[in-house]
Amino acid sequence: MGKVGRKENCNISDNDMLVALERYTREFPNEKIKIKKLADFSGIERHYWYSRKGLREKIEEINSISYEKYDIISDGDRKKIKFPNVDEVVDNNFRNKKRLKFILNSFFLTYQDFYESSCEAYKLKKDINILKDKIIKYEDEIQKLKDERDKFRELSNYNENKYYEIAIRSRERNFRKENNIKSNVIEINNKNIKAYSTDEDDLDSLLNRIDD
Repeated sequence: MGKVGRKENCNISDNDMLVALERYTREFPNEKIKIKKLADFSGIERHYWYSRKGLREKIEEINSISYEKYDIISDGDRKKIKFPNVDEVVDNNFRNKKRLKFILNSFFLTYQDFYESSCEAYKLKKDINILKDKIIKYEDEIQKLKDERDKFRELSNYNENKYYEIAIRSRERNFRKENNIKSNVIEINNKNIKAYSTDEDDLDSLLNRIDD
């Protein structure tokens, strides 16, 4: 856009300067205002922009606006997301619709990413819970098998000890008579070799003794 042309000093009002300032900001959006460039663009001499207090404060206000990129920040605890202040986003970019659209679009894309990640996390959490339930079930079954193993091991040890006790006592005449054992269940010769009876009746009597 060309220069608007210089005006006579006596004809320059605050409203004229505000209109010129607005036209300048539309022409150069999101740009720090330089008085020399503004004066050349508007045709209003620099000393007017410096001397008019209200206009000077307006320029300082515009120049103080930050046009940094707006990021979405996650808290360290990952429990909440900090979005940029809506008022700041609009106020800082109202002169640049293209920039404002870009920022808003980035928010929408980020929100969509969060939503998709949330869906994936939910499905993953659900799968993990299913696996945990299966693990608990398998652990219970394993524990039952261990308990049964220990029970049979204990019973086996008991029967083994009982068998040895009866086998040794089978050498006693009264014990054999009480338990209907015809001969010694165990014999020890001079070479310390042990031999167990294979008589079927003796073994049946011995097993009945163990069961008791």
